[in-house]
Amino acid sequence: EQENAEWLLDALLDLREQIELLIKQDEPKPTAGQPGQGVPGERLVDLGAGGIMFARARVDEPGQICVDVGAGVYVQLPLQEALPVVERRIATQRKHLEELINKRAQARVESQVLQETLQQLSADA
Repeated sequence: EQENAEWLLDALLDLREQIELLIKQDEPKPTAGQPGQGVPGERLVDLGAGGIMFARARVDEPGQICVDVGAGVYVQLPLQEALPVVERRIATQRKHLEELINKRAQARVESQVLQETLQQLSADA
């Protein structure tokens, strides 16, 4: 579960970076060497395979993004409004990851205490 939480946090951080880059651009354009070079609004879109598979797509409203707000619900927002939503998700995910790390550490401590107790009982028997 910790690995999944770390993966999601990384994905959210990447999303925040991409949104910030798009906000800085007046008209998003593909960079040199990418498919669709010179075609306004054309982008490489991550197909959700961990950044290893992309498809070329035409983005009609490059100033808008669909954001998962939870429970499988997506809301289309302007980039400026989407950024705070992503920031909240990052904060929530960081807290969740911290809780998982703390639980894992507590479980290790409890396991060590249990092992020591069992060894002591075995030695006394």
